[in-house]
Amino acid sequence: MPPDGGLLIGGNFSGVGNRGGMNFAKLGKDELVSEVEAIGGAKVRWTTGGALTEMHSTTFEFSTNEGTSWSNLGEGTRVAGGWGLQGISLPPSGLLRARGTQILTSRVSASQTIEAAPFTRRDFTSLEAWRDEHFDDAFDSSVDLLDADHDGLKNLVEFALGLPPHSDSSGMLPPWIQSGDHYTMGFTRPAGAANITYSAEWSETMRDDDWHPAEDLSAGDAKSFRVPVGTEERKFFRLRVANP
Repeated sequence: MPPDGGLLIGGNFSGVGNRGGMNFAKLGKDELVSEVEAIGGAKVRWTTGGALTEMHSTTFEFSTNEGTSWSNLGEGTRVAGGWGLQGISLPPSGLLRARGTQILTSRVSASQTIEAAPFTRRDFTSLEAWRDEHFDDAFDSSVDLLDADHDGLKNLVEFALGLPPHSDSSGMLPPWIQSGDHYTMGFTRPAGAANITYSAEWSETMRDDDWHPAEDLSAGDAKSFRVPVGTEERKFFRLRVANP
């Protein structure tokens, strides 16, 4: 047995893991990764990995009587990190069960892995629903900081301004307009973005240490910012959004 706690075995194996035709193999101590969850009442997902053998097929079921009986939801399809099923309608709460068939050798030999967990359905937040609609993953917050359409605007900015995330919207940003002795910029916060916070800044040089807050004149969903014109030759402006 190696020092790391694995197990070294020898023999004429038809395959070990995803590799075939091996005479020696090391069986490690990878942790089993297995989690089944309900997503928004219309999706279920089984996250698998680690020492859990790759599944050949999966099915999902639910129970509302503590597992006395189970109702079939359907067959799962492969998604990033495991298996999923969407387009379903779950009750408010109950038990969720995933069944996975594993192919053990090149012969017709299989076993089943079963994972069950209680669930309480909750609706998506507006941002989660937006992610689910446009990126097919309600809970992957990393997509907020990506630029899916390469227009220079991060996805969270496009959500915060009600802009399309898969087409160039760089020309749809609210403009700064000189009005008297101030530059002003305004827009209406889109429906669903109630949790988003907005702030504006200006700079003469765009250096990291040379950004100054604009005056915030916002009232409710009517967002408005202004900056004195001044005597400098040029000013740069930026809008910051955040999802606390």
